[in-house]
Parts: sequence; C-alpha cells; structure tokens
Amino acid sequence: MKKAIILIFILVAVTTFSMKKPDSVELDVSGSYGSLNGFIQIPKGGMNGTSDYHKPTFNQLGMNTNTLFNTELDVTYGDWTYYGRFSGTNLTGSKTLNSDMTTHGIKLGRGTNYGLDTPLSFFSFGAKKKYIINDKFSISPIFGVEMETLSYTWSAKGNITMPDGSTTNSIGDTRGKFHFLAPAVGLQLDYKITENTSFVALGKGIIPISGAWKHYFYGSAKITHTFFEKESGWFNKTKGYIGIEGYTTKTKDSQDEMQNWSEIKQGPMVTAGFILKIL
Repeated sequence: MKKAIILIFILVAVTTFSMKKPDSVELDVSGSYGSLNGFIQIPKGGMNGTSDYHKPTFNQLGMNTNTLFNTELDVTYGDWTYYGRFSGTNLTGSKTLNSDMTTHGIKLGRGTNYGLDTPLSFFSFGAKKKYIINDKFSISPIFGVEMETLSYTWSAKGNITMPDGSTTNSIGDTRGKFHFLAPAVGLQLDYKITENTSFVALGKGIIPISGAWKHYFYGSAKITHTFFEKESGWFNKTKGYIGIEGYTTKTKDSQDEMQNWSEIKQGPMVTAGFILKIL
C-alpha cells in the first residue's frame, strides 16, 4: 500500500508541474479474488539438486485462491494516455506435508508443517495511443515497462534432517528482495455499449530481454458504467466496473546450474473497482 501511495504521488507531481494541463486525470482502484497455481523455489545456494523439482506447489500448501490489490493513475493528453500502475499481494500459506520433501538440501519428513510467506508486487509505467475506429469502437496500442519484485520466507516445524545428518524440529530462512525489469507491449480494446456503459479488454506482456524474467502476461475484460458525471471541474465523473483478470509470470536464474525458479499464475480472478476522474 505504501508503494502504491508513493507511485500516485509521483504521477500527480509530474502532472501538476507539467507545462501543459492534461485533458483528464483518472484514479483507478480495484480488488480481485480468484484461483492461484504455481510454485516459488529459491533454494539456499541455488544449486541443482538442493530441492525437489518444483516443490512445494502453492496447492500443496493449501494456497488455492488469493487476492490482488490494484491502483492505477492515468494522465491523458489528447489521444495519448500515460499510466502508472501498482499491483500487490502476499502469497502466504502453510500445511502439513503428506510426503517427504527436500528443500535447501534439508530433508523434511512426512508430517512436517511447512510455511511460505512471499510479498509480491508489480509496477507498470508506460503510454497508450487511442485510435478511434468508429463511434463505438477504439483500439489503443500500449508501450511500457514492467517490474516484478518479490521476497521469500519459508519455515518448517517437525521431522527435519540437516545436510550434515543432524536433526532439528524447527528451521527457516529468508531471502532478500528479487527485482525483475523488462519492456512491455500490449493492446486495449474499447467498445461503447450505451452512452454510459462500455466493454474494455486489455492484454499485455513483456519482451524478455533479461535472463531471469522468462515470461509475464496480464489480461483483463471488464464492463464499466458511469454512475456520476458533471460538465466540468474537479472530480467530475465516477465509473464502476466488474470483470475478470489474471496474470502469469515465470522467473529462473540466468545460470543454468542454479535452481532458483518461480512460476505463478493468478486467475481467472473476479475483479471489481471504481474509476474517479480527478480532473
């Protein structure tokens, strides 16, 4: 939440001190809830063989659903809209293992309780240009930059065997923040159903130029409706929307011999929010 406030502050400051007054400034706030699949595997040292392949999965830890918080600020000049977006969640879960598992070179016996706590954030900055096809339909190519950040904490309590053969009943480890950055492209489609109701579909993905961030794609489809509008002034329009959204992301250490992997898929998720036209 703190990061989202900082992002909004920066964008508002840029808008305020711009030489040209924008045509509109809109704040978009939403929450989403839906399915979660995948895993995060960042073994200590990272060497191949220190952890069982792709374990534990989120489903093994009872993490089948999750929430996502989103906030976005759009600043429009003519056909161009400049945006900054923050999406954040906390992937947290724990469960008793129903079979033996090895992680970080440490053997966790059946019946051991394993827990995971992973704050995950996405930051998006970019621009989109609107092309009007007719009085109802428009398309907007998107060009921008995406950033993913995550940290990783795991803990275990139960039947635990260390790499040197000694045993313990409690252990854990925290890995610092990981940052991934890549350019992104996408497309937004807008269709006006009625004067106050529209359908909006958006899809975007990264161009994986770095070795670590292998894949990221985000998609959404929403129905928006204008509930309040006045001719001019501050806070002159309010929209609400409901729809579905989701994303997939995959990272892997750029060194082939390392076993630092993550694959995360959230979606489909039901999303609902509002758009406040500030200016």
